[in-house]
Amino acid sequence: LADCERMVGYAPDDRKRFHRWFLNRTRMNAGHLPAALDEAAGLLAGSPPEVPYPEFLFQAGTCAMLADRFRATAAAVGAPAVAGELDRAEGLAVRFLERAKTSAGPAEWAKTLPGVLVDPTFLELRRRDDFRARVAGQTTPGPGGGQ
Repeated sequence: LADCERMVGYAPDDRKRFHRWFLNRTRMNAGHLPAALDEAAGLLAGSPPEVPYPEFLFQAGTCAMLADRFRATAAAVGAPAVAGELDRAEGLAVRFLERAKTSAGPAEWAKTLPGVLVDPTFLELRRRDDFRARVAGQTTPGPGGGQ
């Protein structure tokens, strides 16, 4: 984690955001879940629309994996307290996917969406209404209904 943090520090200003995607994945893998969740929210808020869509897809995957980690924590310790973090992580993943869709444009997204729909990383997101409406372009409720 420290090496990744140093890399972001050394990166030229115009490349810091790119390196922060990887730093945040490393942070999540190191188990710093709340910090990774906060960083993801900051990355989303601070990313201009012209960010290449694969970068948004990458961070959507990080957020989906964060949600899985919060889900596992809740199952292991029976902690309802992580429900808010779980929902927040899933919501951020959907918003990153939505940004990827916008950045990719209709033609490229049409080629990308089938992979997103079968990617096991995004399995739990598919039950969310916001995923179906904003990412997949579906309007019918999925299994379990809402978000």
